[in-house]
Amino acid sequence: MRIKISTYMTAGIAAAVESNEDFRQFIKGCFLRHLRGDWGDITAEDAELNNMDTRLAMSVYTSPDGRKVWLKQDFDILTVLFPSEY
Repeated sequence: MRIKISTYMTAGIAAAVESNEDFRQFIKGCFLRHLRGDWGDITAEDAELNNMDTRLAMSVYTSPDGRKVWLKQDFDILTVLFPSEY
């Protein structure tokens, strides 16, 4: 069974994606990693919680230029944001 997941990005992520192709590709990779269960730079405890219920998972990735990016999933909604936009 396939579940449809709606994806969103905050204004800060959208501006960075629009102005930088490398960052856009990085974000695309983040979505794929998250959906595959690669939670990125989180603690083992948080990874265990994500694995218990992937519908409420949070991933953290660091871009090549050092910016942290969060992916927050709430059931069928997946949002990418900078921590400062939370």
